[in-house]
Amino acid sequence: MVNSFDVFHGIRVHGISSSNIHSSKIAIFGVKRVKIYSFRPGLTLLQSLPKFCSWVLDVCFLKGHWSSSQETGSKFPSFSIIKGYWSC
Repeated sequence: MVNSFDVFHGIRVHGISSSNIHSSKIAIFGVKRVKIYSFRPGLTLLQSLPKFCSWVLDVCFLKGHWSSSQETGSKFPSFSIIKGYWSC
């Protein structure tokens, strides 16, 4: 079980998403934030996306090869936020 205090320092976690059942990389989302972790016996933060203007309700990984930003040189991994309130 992921403790929301450990992930977002007291901000409520709304969900956890993985690109597939065998993946060790997960996205944890809540209120206005998304963080990407490597899930093993402990959580290792891979990336924290910029704060959003409203709550993040769901995250969906795109099909294809998922790799950390260190491996690809890209700033963001392949996933999309598919539900939320966008009222900036």
